[in-house]
Amino acid sequence: MSASRAEFLKAFESLPLELQERVIGLVQTLAPPRGVAGSVLTSFAGSIPLQDAEQMSQAISIGCEHIDNGW
Repeated sequence: MSASRAEFLKAFESLPLELQERVIGLVQTLAPPRGVAGSVLTSFAGSIPLQDAEQMSQAISIGCEHIDNGW
């Protein structure tokens, strides 16, 4: 373990639990996003029938044209 890592762990462990949780939250925002590669998702291409996809697209288009002031 490098000196900087050991120093970090020592400082981290000395923090109160609330601050440790804040540090973990910050580190998680710095980590690269997790997800699935687009190449994996291409296996789903064409799995929704064209008519269903068109209906979903139309419903999204219609629904996005309205503003819901009830928020």
